Amino acid sequence: MSWTTTHIGIGIIIAEILLRLIDDDSEFRKGNRFKFWWAGALGGLAPDLDVIPALILGVHNYTFHHYYTHTFLAVAIIFAILAIKKFNPYLLAFFLGFVLHLTFDFLDNSISPLGPFDIILNGQYIEWGLLTGGFQPMPCIGGVCGWASEFWFYPEYANHDLWTIFLNNGWGLENSIEFMSAYDVAFSIVCLPLILVLLVGSLKKLITRG
Repeated sequence: MSWTTTHIGIGIIIAEILLRLIDDDSEFRKGNRFKFWWAGALGGLAPDLDVIPALILGVHNYTFHHYYTHTFLAVAIIFAILAIKKFNPYLLAFFLGFVLHLTFDFLDNSISPLGPFDIILNGQYIEWGLLTGGFQPMPCIGGVCGWASEFWFYPEYANHDLWTIFLNNGWGLENSIEFMSAYDVAFSIVCLPLILVLLVGSLKKLITRG
């Protein structure tokens, strides 16, 4: 799956591109850069906030993950807000970061973009994943349904033995309960400095205003 730094960093990058397309005035860019970056970063992070309800309820982090915020419905709601409001470049940056999050998850993981309508109409989620099986019903193992691309639903990984998983899946580098794919490592090298610049720069501005 795409790591958090990748999603946030891609949001920052698309926000910078948007800023450069909207205005070529250097002073405007300098004065508004961090606002655009924050909007893109939050848009890139927003879909994964669906883990918060699980944390509050004390269930597995992925109990609600990818079902509601990683959907065409979520994209449509944000787009509708964008369309009916007076043009807001920050909201557009947020929207682009959000859409790119889903795009990257589709590329190397899987999402359920038809949710929650697929479960309502067909009684099961259909997961979409370019590198993880294409378009297929979400598999169920022992009565528990979950993403085929998530290692803890594989029968051979049922013991959550991270070292065994690392040796057998060959997908990426061990990182807590997740793994970073090769491109995540590459993107993190680019994205982490951007995130640090955003945090440090924003903090300096707050201190200056104070």
